[in-house]
Amino acid sequence: MLAVYLNYPNPTISAHPGMSSAELKMHHKPDQRLVTINVKTLSPELLKFGNKDYRFASDSDLNDMWLEIEFDDPVFELAVLAHVHHLLGLHYKPFADAQIEVRS
Repeated sequence: MLAVYLNYPNPTISAHPGMSSAELKMHHKPDQRLVTINVKTLSPELLKFGNKDYRFASDSDLNDMWLEIEFDDPVFELAVLAHVHHLLGLHYKPFADAQIEVRS
């Protein structure tokens, strides 16, 4: 699994390969947004990112999100993240300029 933290407007995209769901949940704030992308949800979730259904803003309810990308293929998981990054960058300039930081 690839856990990814997205922060806006201070653009941060940090990818955490191999992080478990339990470890990811330790980082959650109350009402944390979490999006799971897997074989069953790939198309609908990419559509949501492309249609700007997931909004980002400076207020605490919309300033961050965790992604849980699960395909049992680290290369494909990073490719999915790269595409999500591209889609976010179409709507949010800070994300367009952000670099993906892969942390171990």
